[in-house]
Amino acid sequence: MQAIQPIDAAGEYILSFENLEVTLLQIGFQFTLNFWETDDYFVDIDIDSQFIFMSGSDILEINPEEYPLAIAPVLVVLHQKLESITIMKSGLLNIVFSNQMKISVPPNEMYEAWSVSGPNGFRVICTPGGGLDITP
Repeated sequence: MQAIQPIDAAGEYILSFENLEVTLLQIGFQFTLNFWETDDYFVDIDIDSQFIFMSGSDILEINPEEYPLAIAPVLVVLHQKLESITIMKSGLLNIVFSNQMKISVPPNEMYEAWSVSGPNGFRVICTPGGGLDITP
């Protein structure tokens, strides 16, 4: 995996992971997506606040902490291939799958909204209010 780099002046970051698929979903007070191929090639995404799931014309707002059963429609992402992870400097996270389903996680004013981690200690956290804490 290459170090995270901004790709335009607007502060958008795109993480490229080819051929990774969702291998595990975890539901608790957060929603976790694990994309794993080997110990050196993986991505873990923890969603800790409200997010939006888009599939076709369906748009669902989901809060895993308030109502975990609301996540049920999102379970269809299991074994789907990852197309892209886009992170905005504002803290917005977009996850797009190869079948064009999408998860969008806005920042949270009071809490860490999400984190993305990978090999070699790589980690990006959306801090309260929308900043980014990046560990390359």
